[in-house]
Amino acid sequence: MEGLIALGLLLNLGCDHKYPKIHPDQVANLSARADLLEILARERPLGPDQAADARPSSTPTRATTTTACACETVPMTEI
Repeated sequence: MEGLIALGLLLNLGCDHKYPKIHPDQVANLSARADLLEILARERPLGPDQAADARPSSTPTRATTTTACACETVPMTEI
């Protein structure tokens, strides 16, 4: 989050830099940008140990999302 704030893509509405307050509309607008993946890749490139395996997987992965507090992972099917 700090990186997106530093880039000016999000605005921290609070005073706490450790736990920024971001308006949900800002996140929605940012996630709708067609160039978001390019921006993130340019600013925070993945290292070789983080890059996805290029081999196709025979087992499909289950999509997940995190809650607003990022304290638990919830399967998309439960949302």
